[in-house]
Order: sequence, then C-alpha cells, then structure tokens
Amino acid sequence: MPQLPKLRLVKGYKVVPPDQPPPELDEAIARFLVARKAIREHTLNQYRRILGIYKQLGDWPPTPEGIAAFIEYYNGQDYEQNTIHTYYSILRISIRFAYRRRRIADDPLDDVTAPRR
Repeated sequence: MPQLPKLRLVKGYKVVPPDQPPPELDEAIARFLVARKAIREHTLNQYRRILGIYKQLGDWPPTPEGIAAFIEYYNGQDYEQNTIHTYYSILRISIRFAYRRRRIADDPLDDVTAPRR
C-alpha cells in the first residue's frame, strides 16, 4: 500500500507538499465543484480542502490502494472516526461523480471498505 508523504501545517490545514498532480485530476475536481454550486459555501470549502489534500497524492485515476492510504493516514492521526468518514464521503461523492461521467473507467470504491463512523 502506498504511503502518504509527511504532511506539514499550512495556514491551519494539513497539506501534502505539492508535487505535480496530473492535469486530469484538476479538471475532474473543477467539474465536480462546479456541479455542486447549489451547496453552502462552507461545504464547498471543505470539499476543496479535502480534495486538494487527496490531489497531492497524485492518485489519478483513483485506485483502491490510494484511497485506502488516504484513510489509513487519518486513522493513524488523532482524528475522530466521524471526521474520517466525512473525508471518505467527500472522496466517494467526487469519485462516483467522475465515474458516472466516464472520466474514469472503473469505480475503485468497489474494493475499498468505508471507515466506520
């Protein structure tokens, strides 16, 4: 299973040091966020933050291993299970969005166990 790189604190958020994520991922995230324009700004900002962190993994197209590594990282930190499940839910919503719009060929979530609440 791939390991997440060490995270550093930037402006109150934990973010992965920037690599060069694939441009297809940027496009997929942008399309997802535009489609979610009817939600509250706070929710949209949380989507941006979590998807931005996931984007730094460079896991595109998403793989079960990359998603599991993302979840495992937060399990190893001092996060509440409900928070980890919320992060997973944001990933799930965005990945299923990409799958339904044929931006990715397979749904990697079929092989990932959701974290418990």
